[in-house]
Amino acid sequence: MANYGTSDGNSLGSVAEYFNGVQNTRNTITNGIMAPIAIAVDGIGNILVQNDFSNITMYGQSYGFASPATLQRTFAPQFPIYGIAVSNGTFVFGGNSAVHFASELQVLISGNYSGGYTPNSTGFAIAGDKFGNFYVADLNGTVRYAVGGGEAPFVQLSYSPWGVAVDNVNGRVYFSNSNANTIDVYSINGVLLHTIH
Repeated sequence: MANYGTSDGNSLGSVAEYFNGVQNTRNTITNGIMAPIAIAVDGIGNILVQNDFSNITMYGQSYGFASPATLQRTFAPQFPIYGIAVSNGTFVFGGNSAVHFASELQVLISGNYSGGYTPNSTGFAIAGDKFGNFYVADLNGTVRYAVGGGEAPFVQLSYSPWGVAVDNVNGRVYFSNSNANTIDVYSINGVLLHTIH
Protein backbone atom coordinates (compact mmCIF):
# COMPACT_ATOMS: atom_id res chain seq x y z
CA MET A 1 0.00 0.00 0.00
CA ALA A 2 1.31 3.45 -0.93
CA ASN A 3 1.29 6.07 1.85
CA TYR A 4 1.53 9.50 0.22
CA GLY A 5 2.80 11.19 3.41
CA THR A 6 1.47 14.10 5.42
CA SER A 7 0.22 17.45 4.21
CA ASP A 8 2.60 19.32 6.55
CA GLY A 9 5.63 17.98 4.65
CA ASN A 10 7.06 16.14 7.67
CA SER A 11 6.72 12.76 6.02
CA LEU A 12 7.94 11.80 2.56
CA GLY A 13 5.71 8.73 2.48
CA SER A 14 6.29 4.99 2.44
CA VAL A 15 5.18 1.73 0.88
CA ALA A 16 3.87 -0.90 3.29
CA GLU A 17 3.23 -4.63 2.88
CA TYR A 18 0.10 -6.20 4.36
CA PHE A 19 -0.86 -9.86 4.73
CA ASN A 20 -4.39 -10.76 5.86
CA GLY A 21 -4.89 -7.18 7.02
CA VAL A 22 -1.72 -7.08 9.15
CA GLN A 23 1.22 -4.84 8.24
CA ASN A 24 4.61 -6.50 7.84
CA THR A 25 6.75 -3.68 9.20
CA ARG A 26 9.99 -5.47 8.22
CA ASN A 27 9.20 -4.84 4.56
CA THR A 28 8.05 -1.21 4.86
CA ILE A 29 9.95 0.85 2.28
CA THR A 30 11.04 4.43 2.95
CA ASN A 31 14.44 4.61 1.19
CA GLY A 32 14.02 6.53 -2.07
CA ILE A 33 10.30 7.12 -1.47
CA MET A 34 8.84 10.60 -1.97
CA ALA A 35 5.05 11.04 -2.11
CA PRO A 36 4.27 7.65 -3.73
CA ILE A 37 1.23 7.78 -5.99
CA ALA A 38 1.13 4.37 -7.71
CA ILE A 39 2.74 0.97 -7.21
CA ALA A 40 3.07 -2.14 -9.34
CA VAL A 41 4.44 -5.62 -8.67
CA ASP A 42 6.01 -7.78 -11.38
CA GLY A 43 5.96 -11.56 -11.78
CA ILE A 44 9.09 -12.15 -9.68
CA GLY A 45 8.20 -9.95 -6.72
CA ASN A 46 9.89 -6.67 -7.64
CA ILE A 47 7.99 -3.56 -6.53
CA LEU A 48 7.87 -0.45 -8.72
CA VAL A 49 6.89 2.83 -7.06
CA GLN A 50 5.83 6.01 -8.86
CA ASN A 51 7.14 8.95 -6.82
CA ASP A 52 5.26 12.25 -7.08
CA PHE A 53 4.99 12.12 -10.91
CA SER A 54 8.79 12.54 -11.21
CA ASN A 55 10.47 9.11 -11.10
CA ILE A 56 10.00 5.39 -10.61
CA THR A 57 12.02 3.44 -8.06
CA MET A 58 12.30 -0.34 -8.11
CA TYR A 59 12.77 -2.59 -5.11
CA GLY A 60 13.10 -6.35 -4.79
CA GLN A 61 15.04 -9.45 -3.99
CA SER A 62 15.99 -10.47 -7.52
CA TYR A 63 19.44 -9.91 -9.01
CA GLY A 64 21.14 -11.03 -5.80
CA PHE A 65 19.48 -8.61 -3.39
CA ALA A 66 18.54 -10.16 -0.06
CA SER A 67 15.74 -7.88 1.13
CA PRO A 68 12.46 -7.11 -0.68
CA ALA A 69 12.93 -3.49 0.43
CA THR A 70 16.33 -3.09 -1.26
CA LEU A 71 16.47 -0.20 -3.73
CA GLN A 72 17.61 -1.51 -7.11
CA ARG A 73 17.22 1.36 -9.53
CA THR A 74 15.64 4.75 -10.15
CA PHE A 75 14.18 5.55 -13.56
CA ALA A 76 13.56 9.25 -14.26
CA PRO A 77 12.56 10.37 -17.77
CA GLN A 78 12.48 14.08 -18.54
CA PHE A 79 8.71 14.45 -18.25
CA PRO A 80 6.01 13.74 -15.66
CA ILE A 81 5.17 10.09 -15.03
CA TYR A 82 1.60 8.98 -14.43
CA GLY A 83 0.21 5.44 -14.07
CA ILE A 84 2.53 2.41 -14.04
CA ALA A 85 2.00 -1.32 -14.56
CA VAL A 86 4.01 -4.47 -15.24
CA SER A 87 2.76 -7.70 -16.82
CA ASN A 88 4.54 -10.61 -18.50
CA GLY A 89 7.85 -8.74 -18.58
CA THR A 90 6.35 -5.62 -20.17
CA PHE A 91 6.68 -2.31 -18.33
CA VAL A 92 4.11 0.39 -19.13
CA PHE A 93 3.87 3.95 -17.90
CA GLY A 94 1.95 7.07 -18.84
CA GLY A 95 3.78 10.30 -19.50
CA ASN A 96 4.27 13.16 -21.94
CA SER A 97 0.82 12.64 -23.53
CA ALA A 98 1.69 9.06 -24.43
CA VAL A 99 1.67 5.58 -23.01
CA HIS A 100 5.11 3.99 -23.19
CA PHE A 101 5.77 0.27 -23.51
CA ALA A 102 9.18 -1.32 -22.87
CA SER A 103 10.79 -4.55 -21.82
CA GLU A 104 11.09 -4.47 -18.03
CA LEU A 105 14.61 -5.88 -18.29
CA GLN A 106 15.54 -3.12 -20.77
CA VAL A 107 14.35 -0.45 -18.34
CA LEU A 108 16.16 -2.09 -15.42
CA ILE A 109 19.48 -2.44 -17.18
CA SER A 110 19.67 0.73 -19.25
CA GLY A 111 16.87 3.00 -18.07
CA ASN A 112 15.74 3.29 -21.69
CA TYR A 113 12.22 2.74 -22.98
CA SER A 114 10.82 2.39 -26.47
CA GLY A 115 7.56 2.03 -28.28
CA GLY A 116 4.33 3.57 -27.14
CA TYR A 117 1.27 5.13 -28.64
CA THR A 118 -0.55 8.42 -28.17
CA PRO A 119 -4.09 8.28 -26.79
CA ASN A 120 -6.33 11.34 -26.40
CA SER A 121 -4.67 12.03 -23.06
CA THR A 122 -1.86 10.64 -20.93
CA GLY A 123 -2.42 7.20 -19.40
CA PHE A 124 -3.23 8.20 -15.83
CA ALA A 125 -4.13 4.81 -14.30
CA ILE A 126 -2.89 1.53 -15.79
CA ALA A 127 -3.19 -2.17 -14.93
CA GLY A 128 -2.09 -5.30 -16.76
CA ASP A 129 -3.86 -8.62 -17.16
CA LYS A 130 -2.31 -12.11 -17.14
CA PHE A 131 -1.86 -12.04 -20.93
CA GLY A 132 0.38 -8.96 -20.90
CA ASN A 133 -2.33 -6.61 -22.14
CA PHE A 134 -3.20 -3.39 -20.33
CA TYR A 135 -6.21 -1.33 -19.30
CA VAL A 136 -5.28 2.35 -19.71
CA ALA A 137 -7.46 5.14 -18.26
CA ASP A 138 -6.95 8.84 -19.03
CA LEU A 139 -8.04 11.95 -17.14
CA ASN A 140 -11.21 12.16 -19.25
CA GLY A 141 -12.38 8.79 -17.92
CA THR A 142 -11.78 7.03 -21.24
CA VAL A 143 -10.49 3.50 -20.70
CA ARG A 144 -8.76 1.61 -23.50
CA TYR A 145 -7.62 -1.99 -23.74
CA ALA A 146 -4.06 -1.94 -25.06
CA VAL A 147 -3.03 -5.05 -26.96
CA GLY A 148 0.40 -5.43 -28.59
CA GLY A 149 0.99 -1.71 -29.09
CA GLY A 150 -2.53 -1.07 -30.41
CA GLU A 151 -5.70 -0.33 -28.50
CA ALA A 152 -9.44 -0.90 -28.43
CA PRO A 153 -12.16 0.99 -26.52
CA PHE A 154 -13.13 -0.60 -23.21
CA VAL A 155 -15.45 1.76 -21.31
CA GLN A 156 -16.18 5.46 -20.80
CA LEU A 157 -16.34 6.44 -17.12
CA SER A 158 -17.97 9.60 -15.79
CA TYR A 159 -14.91 10.32 -13.60
CA SER A 160 -11.11 10.15 -13.69
CA PRO A 161 -10.10 6.90 -11.97
CA TRP A 162 -7.06 7.16 -9.70
CA GLY A 163 -6.54 3.41 -9.73
CA VAL A 164 -7.22 0.36 -11.88
CA ALA A 165 -6.85 -3.27 -10.79
CA VAL A 166 -7.44 -6.53 -12.66
CA ASP A 167 -8.72 -9.75 -11.07
CA ASN A 168 -7.48 -12.37 -13.53
CA VAL A 169 -9.13 -15.29 -11.68
CA ASN A 170 -12.67 -13.91 -11.76
CA GLY A 171 -12.39 -11.77 -14.90
CA ARG A 172 -13.03 -8.42 -13.21
CA VAL A 173 -11.64 -4.91 -13.69
CA TYR A 174 -11.86 -2.43 -10.79
CA PHE A 175 -11.83 1.38 -11.07
CA SER A 176 -11.53 3.70 -8.07
CA ASN A 177 -13.75 6.77 -8.01
CA SER A 178 -12.22 9.16 -5.47
CA ASN A 179 -15.03 11.70 -5.97
CA ALA A 180 -17.68 9.27 -4.72
CA ASN A 181 -15.45 7.04 -2.52
CA THR A 182 -16.55 3.99 -4.49
CA ILE A 183 -15.09 1.19 -6.63
CA ASP A 184 -16.79 0.24 -9.90
CA VAL A 185 -16.51 -3.43 -10.84
CA TYR A 186 -16.61 -4.31 -14.56
CA SER A 187 -16.50 -7.59 -16.44
CA ILE A 188 -13.71 -8.08 -18.97
CA ASN A 189 -16.38 -7.36 -21.60
CA GLY A 190 -16.83 -3.81 -20.30
CA VAL A 191 -20.13 -4.41 -18.46
CA LEU A 192 -20.65 -2.66 -15.10
CA LEU A 193 -21.46 -5.46 -12.62
CA HIS A 194 -21.77 -3.49 -9.39
CA THR A 195 -20.35 -0.65 -7.32
CA ILE A 196 -18.60 -1.11 -3.99
CA HIS A 197 -19.60 1.63 -1.48
